[in-house]
Amino acid sequence: MTGFVIAVKSTIDKLGVDLVTTLNALREEESQLDYVDLDDATNIASIIEGSTSAIVWQLNVVIENPVHPLYDVVFTVGAKTVVDPGNYELLSLVDSIKESIPLRSFFPILDYSTEDEPTVVAGDMYITGMNMEPHEFDRQAGFRLLTFTAKAKALSG
Repeated sequence: MTGFVIAVKSTIDKLGVDLVTTLNALREEESQLDYVDLDDATNIASIIEGSTSAIVWQLNVVIENPVHPLYDVVFTVGAKTVVDPGNYELLSLVDSIKESIPLRSFFPILDYSTEDEPTVVAGDMYITGMNMEPHEFDRQAGFRLLTFTAKAKALSG
């Protein structure tokens, strides 16, 4: 079970990194996005307090329901912007998140924690819900988070 939870987390990390890579390919060099896994306490302050817009994400819950191999998964993906009058960039980034993780979509679960291109599929995840959290503002940056719910199934052990 522990290996499956790590595979779920590393798959969500991969979704976040891939989203930033895709978005940065479309942006000018001076407006490149940062990214931060909110589970990584060593980098949170520098990104959140920094002057660069970013995509953020965090795994909130992976719990057996009712028992292994079936799981409920909850994770958050969001955007942080700075110098964004009217929050147009923020809303554009939120739309990009929604497009990259659409409701009722399947994602294979692979363990990216030990290799960049894993080949063994640990399971799959089906996105069942999406909720946009209220806008947050800390006098320097705007934040908008989307909370996703999913059902996951481990394929072994």
